[in-house]
Amino acid sequence: FAFVLNLGIRNIARLIDLEVKLGSIEVGLIKPLDWRFAKLCQLLGKSSIEFGLQLVILPITLFIFVGPPDVSFLSPLVVSGLLVLLVFSVIIPATLFTIVGLSAVWTHDAMPIFRIVDKTAAVLTGSFVPLALLPHVLQDILRWSPFGIYAAPQLFFNPNAPQLLVPTLISGVLWVIIMLLASKLVWHRVSRRLEVSGG
Repeated sequence: FAFVLNLGIRNIARLIDLEVKLGSIEVGLIKPLDWRFAKLCQLLGKSSIEFGLQLVILPITLFIFVGPPDVSFLSPLVVSGLLVLLVFSVIIPATLFTIVGLSAVWTHDAMPIFRIVDKTAAVLTGSFVPLALLPHVLQDILRWSPFGIYAAPQLFFNPNAPQLLVPTLISGVLWVIIMLLASKLVWHRVSRRLEVSGG
């Protein structure tokens, strides 16, 4: 989960907010590329070296200080399902924070909204308080929410991963569809607003 957070996907909101403030978002409307996808790729490209270093250093450090994790429950099918969840855990925050960044078109400053959503996501994904310490009812609600899919890479070392995988994948597919549609809807409204008002 730390690797997904360290990709810095949430910072797409800051990048979009800056583009809106500078007025360069209008240029994205005249280019043949999907502006949102181009910004996401730009952000991932900037953080890829740092991410690669952490991908090498962190497992070695954990292996030295903690020892090898128990992965006896992992099968090729479970690993492939977990890799799909890893992709979902990148798509969901990317769409969520894209929507937050695009809110700057209406609010002229998306940073207050960003801070609220970012801190809420940190609490609901277990970054501040592990989900296992929460009441079971709240754990179940959060596990099937978009924040639960965002935190799904935590299943890599959960012995219950084989039992949780299929329901989590189904929930992930639903939330990815919902978030992509929401992002598309907000982008469409932003595009119309920019075309009508001229920026």
